[in-house]
Amino acid sequence: MSTIDKWKTAYAQLTAPGAPFELAEQDGLPVFRNAPATLNEALEAGRRHGDAIFVSYLGKQLSFNDYFAEVERVAAGLIAHGLSRGTRVAIAMRNRPEWLVAFHAVLKAGAVPCALNSWWQGEELAHAITDGQASWLIADGDRLSRLEGRLGGLTVVGVDGAAGLELATLAGPIPEVWPQVSPDDTAAVLFTSGTSARAKAVLLSQRALAQGAFNFDFFAAVGAMAQPALIARAAGRRIKSLLAVPLFHVSGLMAQFVAGLRGGRELALMHKWDAAEAISAMQEDGVTTFNGSPAMQVDLISHPAFDPARLSHLLALGYGGAGVPESLSGRIARALPETMQGVGYGMTETGGAGCVNSGELFFEHPQASGLVSPIMRVRAQAPDGTPCPAGVEGELAFFGVTLMDGYWQDGQLDRSAFNGAWFATGDIGVVDADGLVRLTGRSKEVVNRGGEKFSLSEVEHCLTAHPDVLEAAALAVPDERLGERLEAVVVVRAGAPRDAEAIRAFAAARLAAYKVPASIHVSETALPRNATGKLMRQALRVPV
Repeated sequence: MSTIDKWKTAYAQLTAPGAPFELAEQDGLPVFRNAPATLNEALEAGRRHGDAIFVSYLGKQLSFNDYFAEVERVAAGLIAHGLSRGTRVAIAMRNRPEWLVAFHAVLKAGAVPCALNSWWQGEELAHAITDGQASWLIADGDRLSRLEGRLGGLTVVGVDGAAGLELATLAGPIPEVWPQVSPDDTAAVLFTSGTSARAKAVLLSQRALAQGAFNFDFFAAVGAMAQPALIARAAGRRIKSLLAVPLFHVSGLMAQFVAGLRGGRELALMHKWDAAEAISAMQEDGVTTFNGSPAMQVDLISHPAFDPARLSHLLALGYGGAGVPESLSGRIARALPETMQGVGYGMTETGGAGCVNSGELFFEHPQASGLVSPIMRVRAQAPDGTPCPAGVEGELAFFGVTLMDGYWQDGQLDRSAFNGAWFATGDIGVVDADGLVRLTGRSKEVVNRGGEKFSLSEVEHCLTAHPDVLEAAALAVPDERLGERLEAVVVVRAGAPRDAEAIRAFAAARLAAYKVPASIHVSETALPRNATGKLMRQALRVPV
């Protein structure tokens, strides 16, 4: 039996009537019959792991019991200070246990967490708080300093003494009955960069994220059934995952935090990515799995401290956020032949659900994103929205229960990215006759720098705000480590200094570091445009 047939057989057995992942239909959508009704309910599954260690961070540990006690303390404290059901609470801090507790406690209180990108500068953070309509903010000192002068009207909770109301000392009476939520309620607001000049607020329902959480359970079961030889290496070993992906990303939130809480894994949190620290954690601290962007994996395998002989215990390395160069997966396979590799394809707008490709299937099809989840449908479609035949390239679109309700813009729900019930991703790809999905490009003007997606127009708006810049074009350039890097071409006013570094410093003060062009090139002539005035990026070239 071929590997892909093994996967399809596992799909069929696991989703059959009476099976753990039995399928049903709800409002015309395929769903897991046995999935929790809400994300709040899905998170409660973590209680069964009791005194096992859940989180390790900077030499400290929290058991599952400790963690749930902290969640309830903070949730009760938030309610005691006036947080009401449905209120949106922005969370802005680096990866740390307080992020996990804050997110879960807000949900426990019946409110809605809004996960902000901790790399953003003050203006970006302020826009997201406004666009997400958050009236509360839980943040660390660094984020609060960036927001200085922009906190009017917000109830602020700090960590490490950063605000008068402190997360560590919040307390209140434990309610007899916690606030109840329904499957249709908004569970979380995440942010994503599309073609607009600002990040978009994505509304995800309790049902969508509950089904998404169960979906990660499903793919874990498929992996065990379809490739028992690889899974046998994990027998009798507790999974300890290195969590370096930002928790504000849907992959960090759902595939690592939520899946780890439900699955009883230990999460070794990294405050920020550092390849040397990651290798140390793998060699010295018993880390068995790591999921990160391809850029992180490049850093890992290229670091002088990388020693395959001391990493043979690694069970799995996963990729997310960007396409996987075959040269990278090949290097890792040669260095760590017993370590399972895999990739997932999902988006903030899909609640992280989509396709998975791992183990033997990934070895045979390293350029594929995998097979789609049984609760999702995927197709390549033509510009008019009609489906493409198998193997024909088109824009990928998803249909399914985990999709967002829409973008929240100007106080209204925007569903313009949908064609009926189908969400158009902006990614170009093919779905072959076996159902394998493969990405081939992007249709939207978005750059994917090491897994961080953002719009070119956002960077251009910032550059043209410089008093000397008349025109600006941001360009995605292929990069071996990051997949893509950002370059920019600007035209300055007559008589202005041609100071590219000053313009770059102007951008760096206003944009998150990953959005700042690697270099800026000052053009002698106007930027090329077509008859309607639209910028012709393909006509621009920058030194490589």
